[in-house]
Amino acid sequence: MANNWAFFVFGYFLFFFMTWLPGYLERTFKLSITSVGWFSVAPWLAAALALILLSNLSDMLLRRTGKLRIARSYLIAATQGLAALMILPVAFTDNLTLALVLITVAVAASMGANAAFYAVNIDVTRDRSATALGIMDFGFAISGFLAPALTGWIVGQSGGFTEAFMLMSALAASSVVITLVFHRPDRHRSYQHRPDKT
Repeated sequence: MANNWAFFVFGYFLFFFMTWLPGYLERTFKLSITSVGWFSVAPWLAAALALILLSNLSDMLLRRTGKLRIARSYLIAATQGLAALMILPVAFTDNLTLALVLITVAVAASMGANAAFYAVNIDVTRDRSATALGIMDFGFAISGFLAPALTGWIVGQSGGFTEAFMLMSALAASSVVITLVFHRPDRHRSYQHRPDKT
């Protein structure tokens, strides 16, 4: 369940920024539609790079240590922790450059562990991986409508994005705690992996 919660938070970040990043930039910094389009490209480029780098890092750690806790759990906790730390100051800054840098790092960090989430299901429940993935994606789908709707309600009630960013930081922090406490895939793994001795 820890993996599912962390993936729900991953989805919340993804759908928040997919639906509300242009509106945040336009509303907070009075950017034109054209400018918003250019400014909102950077976080997704960084996320694409992070996905490639961190998925390779996860597999390398598994080959070298043979421990899913190190290769998957710690990677998930680290990326979500970085996302929590980076997104919180966005709630309080009125500096466009700083906001974009923080958002770019937060999006890249949050998206970076995507492969590890999926890999855990195969590592732990190889004979029921489709079921496990379906349950995980169920939570992801919930985040797909909850993040845009809840953010819209928060912005409508408060007139700004401060509370929305604070909520995202709290969600990411909760996924770090839950992952570190409960995410122990080595106890339930469906096969034993020998560390690479080379």
